[in-house]
Amino acid sequence: MNHMNNTDKHLEFKLSEEENNTINYLELSNHRNTNSTDTDTDTDTTLTDVTKQFSSNCPVEHKLAAFHFNFT
Repeated sequence: MNHMNNTDKHLEFKLSEEENNTINYLELSNHRNTNSTDTDTDTDTTLTDVTKQFSSNCPVEHKLAAFHFNFT
């Protein structure tokens, strides 16, 4: 792990440990059952009402996707 943390001073890798049969990675929660694994996503913490300006230098598909998502 230390070698990975020396790759770039702006990146820090941390080892996550399982708690109550669940481990979180990015926005995924993986829960280990006896015979299976359940995966759940948590997007509430990252959702905002901010969208791109239409004049921004982003693909039109991205701008329209944000528009359609907000009105569905």
